[in-house]
Amino acid sequence: MNATNTTTAIKCNELLPATKTSKHNGITFMPSEVAACGRLIIDMGRVRVNYHFNEFSTTWDDRAFRFVKLDEGTDKEADTYSVFIAGHRVRGFP
Repeated sequence: MNATNTTTAIKCNELLPATKTSKHNGITFMPSEVAACGRLIIDMGRVRVNYHFNEFSTTWDDRAFRFVKLDEGTDKEADTYSVFIAGHRVRGFP
């Protein structure tokens, strides 16, 4: 018997509040249809940063994701970020 993936990934666009340096901010979240991975685009008006993300296992009870920059972005020192989600709390580490 062949299993069929019936999950449909939903692309999410969200506007973020304007700042002094950028009036048009937003994110685009595009999860994969087949795995706990996808793409995230952060648009800050003057710069757009693309990330590939995937979920990874951890000994903690909650979820962990690794974001890998696909272009230079604004942070010249970090190419990846690990993000941990625990309930309504989110912590990120380069």
